[in-house]
Amino acid sequence: MANIQLNETAPRFIREHLLLFAIIFFISILCASLLFLYPFASNKKVPYFTKSHEILVNSKLTGQKALLIKDQVYLPVMVVQNTLGGWLYPDSGQLIMTTNQDILRFLYDKNAYYINDQKINPSSPLIIKNQQGIFLSIDVIKKYYPFRYQILKSNGAVWIEQNGNTYFKGKITTRTAKRDYLQLRTDPSLQAPYTTNVIPGESIRIEKQVRGYDYIRRSNGIGGYIKADIVDKLQKTAVRVSFPEDKFSLPSITLPIQLSWEAVYSKTPDTKELPRMPGVTIVSPTWFQLKNENGELTDKGDSAYCIWARKQGYTIWPLFSNAFNPQLTKNAFNTFVKRQKIITSLLAMLEKYQSEGLNLDIENVNREDGPLVTEFVREAAARLHRANKIVSMNITFKSKGNWSEFYERHALSESADYLIVMAYDEHTKTIGSVASIPWVRDNVKALLKEVPGDRLILGIPLYTRLWKENTRSGEISSAALTMNQANQWVKNHKLKPDLDNDTGQYYIQYIDKAHNEKYSMWLEDDYSLRERVQIAELSHLAGIAVWSRYFANEQAWASLKTSLAAYHHQ
Repeated sequence: MANIQLNETAPRFIREHLLLFAIIFFISILCASLLFLYPFASNKKVPYFTKSHEILVNSKLTGQKALLIKDQVYLPVMVVQNTLGGWLYPDSGQLIMTTNQDILRFLYDKNAYYINDQKINPSSPLIIKNQQGIFLSIDVIKKYYPFRYQILKSNGAVWIEQNGNTYFKGKITTRTAKRDYLQLRTDPSLQAPYTTNVIPGESIRIEKQVRGYDYIRRSNGIGGYIKADIVDKLQKTAVRVSFPEDKFSLPSITLPIQLSWEAVYSKTPDTKELPRMPGVTIVSPTWFQLKNENGELTDKGDSAYCIWARKQGYTIWPLFSNAFNPQLTKNAFNTFVKRQKIITSLLAMLEKYQSEGLNLDIENVNREDGPLVTEFVREAAARLHRANKIVSMNITFKSKGNWSEFYERHALSESADYLIVMAYDEHTKTIGSVASIPWVRDNVKALLKEVPGDRLILGIPLYTRLWKENTRSGEISSAALTMNQANQWVKNHKLKPDLDNDTGQYYIQYIDKAHNEKYSMWLEDDYSLRERVQIAELSHLAGIAVWSRYFANEQAWASLKTSLAAYHHQ
């Protein structure tokens, strides 16, 4: 009997413990589910501003701090350049700041600065250089860039708001809300640490919304995430700063632009031999070139050409070249004095030939010297604008090497009035088109991410390359042909060009079995020129520029004029 009772007790014991385990397991799952669905808010508080006099620009902490001396605010050069859009360049004992028509120089060791050539002695230092870096007075910067600022009383931070910055006005709801919900979080989650508390009815600004949270900012500059359903969103507003417009007058030009380069290698061609170029509005003879590292220039200008151009109704933008010499360019551009010597000479030459503008053709520069080129262009643009001259600059599509990597395209577009992209030489060492249509189209699209369309001019080739390949050795060579020369070569060999869909151009191939040679050529003709103009039109560019007049034939000018007529009408 005892054994039977023992056996009956054991299952009851097991059942009771299993029930207990089941209850505990259920409660654990329930707690975990509640924690997941209704998580506990973090009570960890962290500072929003982590540095004394930290700088807040619009809605972004810069990680930099201002210098405050006797109620004067000084900003680090990095903040001015990277966040306010100013261009500052250190140069042998001074800091240079350029605008559309002014060059300011702040001397490190003297309480003085220059606006163009005028020396000014301010009552207090405008620039401070110490172990922490270089700092510039915010009151000077305000004269040239539209923003407002305040020193926040609660934490000493400097809050800068740029003209045009937008946000929504808002209010914290007066509806009942838990204390945890009135805390501004570092991330859109209640588990994130908080920086401060808001109070019901408080006016705030709403800067963005992320996953059901608003990122808001209090009047003391502190920002953070808060549940969107406890914020009443009001009207959109924008920062408005009264600021004088940087006005300067430039010669009027007809849009779209049609520029033609005149390649001048030794002397300007006799104007009696120059053809009519219907549709062309601007001519750019390659007259000026950097001569030596002292900043002296070569001048191949021709007054007779100017007289001829005026009679044809052309505007003149002579071209200045750096001689495509990287070391010469570095040595000539590396000081303010030498840059100004070059610019002064260019201004004198433009006046001598009564030219309305200048075309800068700076090529083959070491990548690390790109900022030098940009600074030269900025200084040249400021001085030429004061003289009512238009500044254009030639650039390439992005590629590897000295012929492309040094161009700071976006920065250049902010100084030069126009950038002309030399959309050719796609193939120079391997067999292929000078500039296939898809290659041009795709690269223009990429370039427009950095350069505004209304400041971009599309360079168009009027030459083609005749490629020759030895079918035995594989040796490759090419020759640049004019449009007439290319047509004559095709005619002499009794060939009929076929449309190559891959390049969007007409193409010929010829095999000379007797000499083991294969010839290839992608033609520039009425078809390709219309395609190129259409790229400029559909991309809303400022116009086109052709390299060069020497390679063109009558058909080219007629085709470009017809294609641009519709463009001009738009």
